[in-house]
Amino acid sequence: MTTQDGWRVGRLARDTGISVRTLHHYDDIGLLKPSRRTASGHRLYTAADVERLQKIVCLRDLGLSLLDIGVCLDRDHATLQVVLEAHEAALGKRVEAARRLHRRLQDLIAALRRGDQIPVEHIIQNIEEMTTMFHKYYTPEQMEDFRKSAEALGDSGMRKAQDDWQELMAAVRAEMDRGTDPQSPTVQALAKRWGDLVKAFTQGNPQVEQALKTMHREERATGDPQWFPDPAMLDYIKRASSSGSV
Repeated sequence: MTTQDGWRVGRLARDTGISVRTLHHYDDIGLLKPSRRTASGHRLYTAADVERLQKIVCLRDLGLSLLDIGVCLDRDHATLQVVLEAHEAALGKRVEAARRLHRRLQDLIAALRRGDQIPVEHIIQNIEEMTTMFHKYYTPEQMEDFRKSAEALGDSGMRKAQDDWQELMAAVRAEMDRGTDPQSPTVQALAKRWGDLVKAFTQGNPQVEQALKTMHREERATGDPQWFPDPAMLDYIKRASSSGSV
C-alpha cells in the first residue's frame, strides 16, 4: 500500500513488476535513490522517483546500459516526455513489423482453412517476414553457420535446446521472485548454465554474441517473452556472471 508520502519498496516492486532486488541495486549504484525514508529507515519513493523509474525502464528497453542511463538522466533535456517519445518511436517500429507478420499469418491460416491453394509467392513472402529480424542482426555467413548447426543437431536436438533455454529462464525468474542474492551458489550455477547456452548458440564467436545481445535488446518488446529476457532478468544474470553473457 502507498502512504501519503510515497511507496515503500515492496509495494513499488509489486505495482511495477520490478523486483525488490533490482530496486535495491538501483539505489546502491545511485541510479534511483528514494527521496525519503520512513522514521524506521525504510525506503520511501515519491512520485518524482516513480517518474525517474519510468525513464530508466524506457531507456533500458532502448538498449542503454545502466551507466549510460545514469549519464542520460543527469542531463537537463532528459525529461519524461523526451524519453517516452524516443521509446514510443522505437517501439512503434517493432510493433508495426510484428503487425505485418501477424496479418500475413492470419491470411495464410484463413486460406488454408478455406482449402485454398496458397501461392508459393505468398509462402516466400511469409518466410521473408519471419527471417528479416534475424538478417537485420546476423551476416549471411553467420546465418549459414546457424543452418549447419541446426542440421547437425537435428529436430530432437533443436527441441532439447529450446526446452533447456525455456527451463533456464523459468528457473532464473523463480529465483528473482524469491529475492535470491545473485551471488548465491544457486544463481551462480544458473548464470553458468546461461553462459554455456549462449556460447553453444554463438559457437564462441564474439561477433555473433554481440549480435545476439543487440537482437534481444531491440526485439524483446514485440518478441515472445519465452525467448526474450526482460531487462530486469538480464540485469540479474549479469550481476551473477562475471562474463556478462546474455
